[in-house]
Amino acid sequence: ASLSAGTSAEVSRATAAEASIRAVDIQDRTMLSTSLASLNATIQLQAAMLSTQQSIITGLSATLTTQQSITATLSGAIVSSATAAAAQQAATASLSAGLQTASARLSGAMSSNAYRDCSYFRIANASSVSGVYTLPSGGQVYCDFSTSSTSSSNAWTLLATFEQPRNMDTTTLPFATYQQYCMTYPTWSGGLAESRPLSPEPANDAAWHIRSVDWGSVLAAGRQYQLRQRFFKGVGAAKTAIFDVLYTFTFGGWTAQDQSLVANDHIFVLTNRVVLQDTTGIAWNTPAEQVQYWQPFSMNYTGSVVTACGSYAITVDGCGASITSPASRRYGNAGIIGSAADSNDPAAAWAPHFNAGATGLDVVFIHQATSIYGQSTGANGPIFLAYYIAPL
Repeated sequence: ASLSAGTSAEVSRATAAEASIRAVDIQDRTMLSTSLASLNATIQLQAAMLSTQQSIITGLSATLTTQQSITATLSGAIVSSATAAAAQQAATASLSAGLQTASARLSGAMSSNAYRDCSYFRIANASSVSGVYTLPSGGQVYCDFSTSSTSSSNAWTLLATFEQPRNMDTTTLPFATYQQYCMTYPTWSGGLAESRPLSPEPANDAAWHIRSVDWGSVLAAGRQYQLRQRFFKGVGAAKTAIFDVLYTFTFGGWTAQDQSLVANDHIFVLTNRVVLQDTTGIAWNTPAEQVQYWQPFSMNYTGSVVTACGSYAITVDGCGASITSPASRRYGNAGIIGSAADSNDPAAAWAPHFNAGATGLDVVFIHQATSIYGQSTGANGPIFLAYYIAPL
């Protein structure tokens, strides 16, 4: 009984110990499970944090790439700005140089040795109006700025005018006047005239007038100009038989045929005919032939000269020029002719015309229309002839 009681007690203790061990084991397993769950949660949290960090890193990388792109763009913009600044500086320098060149040209144009015609005033003031101006040289000129369809300069200098009184013919031109301005070198084209022409209108004072500048003081050798021939009858609003024509030519340096023995130096070769106004009713002759302005010559000429005899001639005797014969007042004559002796003219062939060998002759003579200009006895006059030039 004692052994049985002791055994029973041991069994109870063993059972209690086993139960205690089991309780501890369960507790340990619970704690382990809790720890594992906590660890797993921690791992998942760390994984989530890692993913977040990776997202942040990816975002930062993208931001860095964007910043690098922005930096590159800004760098390019800086380079472009520098290039633009350099280009602007170059443009400014070029503009400054251009202004200096223009200023130098203008200063040169305004010097007494530069522009000798009305373009001087057009350059100085684009709004210049027609009238009398004084050149840097001191000489006065009449400038016509009113004609729009003219030369590129649109600046016409009046070179010479000739006025025949109303109802008078060339026989009424005093011989002394003819001798002084036409027979004597350098003639009116060299400035040997009554005065400078300062009006595009006739004086209408029943007197002859021969006015001219020295063409050589206005024209520059080698330069291209337009020559304008304008003539009409009457005054003011009552003008009739108006003809206004222009041609292009290059000035060779000669203003009278006396100055050279070379035939081509006796003329201005004319091209590009433009009629500005024509109320004459004349059938002008304009075939494909050389047109020329033939220059005046004095009684001192030598060799052959060009005249408008028969519309065109080159002769030694100057178309019968004579000091004493009224019919041979060929000195100081000039005009625009073709190159064929066909008695047909493209403009006024004898202009001026001083032949006094017959009654009724005019200062302007046109072969195919002498009843209008040539033998009209100054009807509906005065007859007024003018020459202008404009540089191109």
